[in-house]
This record gives sequence, C-alpha cells and structure tokens, in this order.
Amino acid sequence: MDLTEWRAARDKEAADKAEFERLRLLQKGAVEKSNKDEVFKYHVQKVEEQDDSIVDEPVITDEDFVIGIRPEAIDIDPNGKIDTTIYGAMPTGMESTLKLKVGEFLLTSVIFGGVIYQIGQEEKINISGENILLFDRRSGRLICSGRIEL
Repeated sequence: MDLTEWRAARDKEAADKAEFERLRLLQKGAVEKSNKDEVFKYHVQKVEEQDDSIVDEPVITDEDFVIGIRPEAIDIDPNGKIDTTIYGAMPTGMESTLKLKVGEFLLTSVIFGGVIYQIGQEEKINISGENILLFDRRSGRLICSGRIEL
C-alpha cells in the first residue's frame, strides 16, 4: 500500500467511525460524549512558549508527522551527533531526568548513573533504540516503529 492509499484509508476509517458513533448515539437517544477512545494529542514543549489562546489553530497537512522517542533512548554521548544544552536537571537517586534544549524545543531524557548535570552545560546526545515511533499528526495514529540513524 503506498502513502496515498494509506492516507485515503485513514481518512475513510475516521469518517466511518465518526458516522457509526453518531448513528449509535442517535439510536440510543444519548448525548454525545467523547472522553474515551480519543487519539492522544501531542505537544512538543518549546523553550519559549506563546499564548496559544490568541493564535489560530495550526493547519495540519498530510506532511505533518510526530516522532515519539522514549526518554531512555536519549543518551548523553561525547561523540553524539546532536548538540544540546541542559535546560533542567533533576537527580532522583540512581537516575537523572534531564530537559534538553535542542534548537527551540525541549526533549526529556532519563540518564542512569550518579552524574550531576549543571543547567546551561553543553552536551552532545545520540538517540538509540528500536522503538522510535512515527505517528500521523492528523489522525494521531501510529504509522510504524523502528530506529533512527543520525
């Protein structure tokens, strides 16, 4: 199945599901309530947040994707391919939870070991692991999982 067919199937499935649910609720005489079976909405934290209440809703196209990376898959590595700055550090015993500034975005990493990191410290990171997830941003559905090579 090519990408165009996949998108058409995704859009048809979403429309069919919405229509089925509308008819089911209409038949039951129920009030529509949509708090379960919702697709998770993703938010990538930015260093400089803005008040989204005064900004128009972004237009999401078929070219918009979300990459899901577990915090454990982000490693501090002196030979890493991505430059980052420690934006926040919280040591919690055997591990530290780090907020890493990459460009204008913040990533969360969990680093194991007793290393103390300083806010503002420059580091390099790598992303490893076989469970890097790619989501369709429009529907929020998983497209595939795999690994990233930098």
